[in-house]
Amino acid sequence: MVLTNDPKQRPLFSIFDTIYNTIIFTGGIYVLMSLVSPRYEGGLINPDLWNFVSFSIAGLSVLCTILAIFGIWEKDRAEFFGVKSDVKLKFSDYVDVLKNNRAIQMLTIAASTDKLAGNAMKGVAVYIFANLLMNSKLQGDYSALTGIPITIMGICGLFWARKSGLKKSFVVATWLGMFSSIILYILGLTGASTTLFLTFMFIQQGFNAVSNPIVIPMIADITDYELYRSGKFIPGMMGTLFSFIDKFVSSLSTMIVGFALAYAGVGNSIIAPNTFISPKFNSAILFVYCIIPIFGYIASLIAMKYYELNSEKMAEIQEILNLQKNKSAEDKENIIDEDLELA
Repeated sequence: MVLTNDPKQRPLFSIFDTIYNTIIFTGGIYVLMSLVSPRYEGGLINPDLWNFVSFSIAGLSVLCTILAIFGIWEKDRAEFFGVKSDVKLKFSDYVDVLKNNRAIQMLTIAASTDKLAGNAMKGVAVYIFANLLMNSKLQGDYSALTGIPITIMGICGLFWARKSGLKKSFVVATWLGMFSSIILYILGLTGASTTLFLTFMFIQQGFNAVSNPIVIPMIADITDYELYRSGKFIPGMMGTLFSFIDKFVSSLSTMIVGFALAYAGVGNSIIAPNTFISPKFNSAILFVYCIIPIFGYIASLIAMKYYELNSEKMAEIQEILNLQKNKSAEDKENIIDEDLELA
């Protein structure tokens, strides 16, 4: 998580993360909708298809976990951290961080609400294509066509974040994502052409490809802030706190989708693909896909008003931490010289 003590280099992690996610998710949707689903009778409503998908995803998750362990095995050691990290942590330390570290409070609110909305969007995306646009196969084709352009948008935004700072980039991408979601919702309600609807869906996803990956290097920033605030270098704790709250909040996305389907009157029904269900169903799906993200964007923008780690503040923090680190190294060197003289 904490790749470097240079904040301008931290967005590089998100660039690689964006490429990886595009390959996995975009490629996965294309394979599912265009290659695997047609092999099963009934397509998306065949339980055998989802059994195969579940076991395949579980196997890939295990494989990726093993690769991650091998990837960090040699470097995840205290001697590479650059600062003293043998802090004995107690439960009260978690309480202190959550109570007094405003940066992690605000980042967690912003990230968890965005992720909640993003997971809800993924949960209803299949209905957008299969029942709103009436073409389930189009989802695979759309993913294949837009995957690379969305990745390029994300990478360009992340390179911009290296110059302008993580907070500013996150805020700008969030505003643009909110505006595109509003337009997308209006297009869906008014029955705009499929081409126009998909164009703004692409734009919305492009801005999300900038804002979502930025969160990860921002955790490194709040780790530095905690070292600056309390003198404790605790990246593991910061990541754990952030991840726990983020996953807890985002797990509610399934409930949101369930409420939407129940509201539309299809909570206990099999929803056939390429079939018009009802105007109420369409409005419920559009609400989850567009309005829920807007709530997430608003929460993020409010949180960022109180998130003080902009590029100027991070430069100040890094300067102070570097001075402390150099002083510590100098003191250590003086102690060694004194021991040699005594010997």
